[in-house]
Amino acid sequence: MILKNQGLSSQQASLGLSLFWGGIAVNRLLFGIFSKRFNLSSLFLSSPLAVAALLTALWIYPDPGILVVMMFLTGFFMGTLFPGSIGWGTVEFPSISVLVSGFLMAANQAGTGIITNTLGHFSDRTALILRFLTGCTVVIFILLMILRKNSKIEEAF
Repeated sequence: MILKNQGLSSQQASLGLSLFWGGIAVNRLLFGIFSKRFNLSSLFLSSPLAVAALLTALWIYPDPGILVVMMFLTGFFMGTLFPGSIGWGTVEFPSISVLVSGFLMAANQAGTGIITNTLGHFSDRTALILRFLTGCTVVIFILLMILRKNSKIEEAF
């Protein structure tokens, strides 16, 4: 609905959504391959800012020609957040790693459900929702910066 409200046809919006999920998959594949060789914690920590910038671009520059590319990039940078947070959480709290992993999975599912329903019910307020989501990603970035101090984040990546 966001993409159609931004001027894309149904076919273009479907392509954008597919590229979003493809971006997540590509990121997770590359992250899995390269995380053993390289310290990817900085990519993980900076991903919320990249997502915020891309979400901002979605509501400031609603050009149908670049929206599809922005959807891939948004998915790509979001692909780091979920597995990265579980990995980091289980390294920080190994004795309760199952609880940490389960809590983060539940938070992910609840957030996805809430945002999906919000977008469905308020599809006429896309720019406002995108601004809210941008703010959420900035808050996530700030929280990650606070949490990384005195943490074992290097071990998680």
